[in-house]
Amino acid sequence: MTRRVRRTVACVVATASVAAGGAGCGVPTETEVRVDGPVAEAEVSGSGVQSDPPPGPDDATDDRQLVDYFLQAAAADPADAVEKLRPFIHSEQRGSWRPDPRVMVVRVEDITRTPAGDDEVRFDLKLRRVGVLTDGAIEPQIQEPETVAFSVVRETAPVQDLGHEPMSGGGYRIVDPPRFVMLEDRALERYFLPRSLYFWDADYDVLVPDLRWLPRAVPAARRPQIILDWLLAGPSPWLDSVVGVADGVNQVGRAVPEEDTLVIELSAPTAELEHRALDAQFWWTLRPELASDMTLTLVIDGRPRQVVTSDWPPNLAAWEPPRSFAVVGGEVRAYPGDEATTELPALDHGVNSGVESAALSQGGRIGALVRADSDGLRLLLTGASGVTETELRGVGTMSRPVWLREPTGTGLVVADHRLYRFNVREEQVAEVPVPAFMAGQLTAVAAAPDGRRLALIAGGELYVAAMRRDGNLVGLHEPQMLPTTATDLAGVAFSRPDRLAVLGREDGRYWLYEITVDGGLEERLSFDLGAPQSLGNLVAYPGDPERESRRGLMMFEADGRAYAYRQAPEAIRAEEFGLEAAEEELPDPRAPFFLE
Repeated sequence: MTRRVRRTVACVVATASVAAGGAGCGVPTETEVRVDGPVAEAEVSGSGVQSDPPPGPDDATDDRQLVDYFLQAAAADPADAVEKLRPFIHSEQRGSWRPDPRVMVVRVEDITRTPAGDDEVRFDLKLRRVGVLTDGAIEPQIQEPETVAFSVVRETAPVQDLGHEPMSGGGYRIVDPPRFVMLEDRALERYFLPRSLYFWDADYDVLVPDLRWLPRAVPAARRPQIILDWLLAGPSPWLDSVVGVADGVNQVGRAVPEEDTLVIELSAPTAELEHRALDAQFWWTLRPELASDMTLTLVIDGRPRQVVTSDWPPNLAAWEPPRSFAVVGGEVRAYPGDEATTELPALDHGVNSGVESAALSQGGRIGALVRADSDGLRLLLTGASGVTETELRGVGTMSRPVWLREPTGTGLVVADHRLYRFNVREEQVAEVPVPAFMAGQLTAVAAAPDGRRLALIAGGELYVAAMRRDGNLVGLHEPQMLPTTATDLAGVAFSRPDRLAVLGREDGRYWLYEITVDGGLEERLSFDLGAPQSLGNLVAYPGDPERESRRGLMMFEADGRAYAYRQAPEAIRAEEFGLEAAEEELPDPRAPFFLE
């Protein structure tokens, strides 16, 4: 039973609520700089995204809406979430409420509303804890579903004239509130801006994104500084294969957005600083906060330099639509059919037959083919030197191979639930060590566009891991499990730099999902395929890195037939490959993939 509270409430002075929303290796070059007067504080719109704090308790028109607003309120200021939630608590318990101040992101599965008499309603929330939100990053903390209960009552207060427009206090309030701070995952989409911090890999070859969540309630002029604080503090713990901002680089003062430029003043050991690398890191990290006509100026030890955008590094080059392929009757064929496979050297040497799945890279000059033979499945590697029939066989299963950006010609494949590395130049295959809990449990692997992060399915669960490299050898840092609504996961791919596409089962049927790489936000996509018996071979080509909201292209296989996913699944027909039906019916395309 809910502990009773007195229904007679002393006169409460209602004050207007003001939504404050505070969070509160390259060659050194010098470039032309435009500086107009002294640096000064300015309230500039920046990216143009307006401050958007969540509603307060007095905005709720009924008890159920109060619960929804309570689950979103921490978005106003996660650093001071308890105080943002305190107004939702009944006046008799408000001052004594001392919850765990950490912000726990939760996925609510069900809410039961039960009248409890005397204008009191009990709410039972069945939820799953997803992770803790700290400094914009979500650290997954997966737990079994639990039920959290509290009650909502009507707390009224008389109207009091404050010398201006009268206001009425009171409204719906929570009794016996939970002992921890909850933030529903849906609030991430509504009240936060996804932002990527960019960190260099150890060789300064690629920039690796690190997803953070910036409250929309933060005024636009303050957002660059918050992002800089996060950047200078370093990457998330699971990304331990990347490096932070160059040693000795420190910020001087605060970030200042002016009318046409964002000024960042730094102190740094300029004799050792790689300016081009620093420029790229800061520009890619701060570009969402720049309006279309704004530039970025870095002032390093008093010397201003305007950052010039470029396609460097290569993993963030200008986006182009990929070439698509599928296996038709055991042969790799271009999709659509006007793309000639004869222009792909990897398919020479008589290897384009009996193919189960494939991966092509470097413009089609190298390939990794899974082919059927008398012993099951075998991995073949093709390149300029010809064909290598590796010793790797899959007696039961072998996943579609995936390529890594570096080392050149290196890729990964799962065979009989174990992870293997292959290299076209070395013409060899070696098993990749994985943690004990994953050994013999792997079914799928996907590589991020940067080639430094992996997504894996092991034991039916979803994981992300940073890659560890030593020359041409690769390994995994400690994998991090992500919470998914679905079970029996059947495929994974990177649909965006910060999101994964996942095939899995829910409510007795398969669905396609997108989930952020921190597990914080999950979306079930439109997927009306009835009840297929099998799914797999999920592939994706991430969208434009300059348009983070753009979902990439996706294809997969269901019941032995290839599908493309746009707004919904669309079957890929054999006729689209330029094939013509003879006496026999054309085989269904399967095992689709993109040129990597």
